[in-house]
Amino acid sequence: MAVQVDKSLCNGCGICLFQCGAYVFDFSPQEYRALPARNRHCVNCFACVAKCPQRAIAIRLGGRAL
Repeated sequence: MAVQVDKSLCNGCGICLFQCGAYVFDFSPQEYRALPARNRHCVNCFACVAKCPQRAIAIRLGGRAL
């Protein structure tokens, strides 16, 4: 399982950082976007996917995006 952020869609709003109780994301000031820094902490709650206003986040399970 892997959390992925689409660089072309992420606008750096940071909502995912606050929605994720598992602290999967870090914020990159250089790229001005969220980065999935701790994929192994993801608990598959999909809160980040549901709350991202840009639809920039996907959870990949076995090569398939959800």
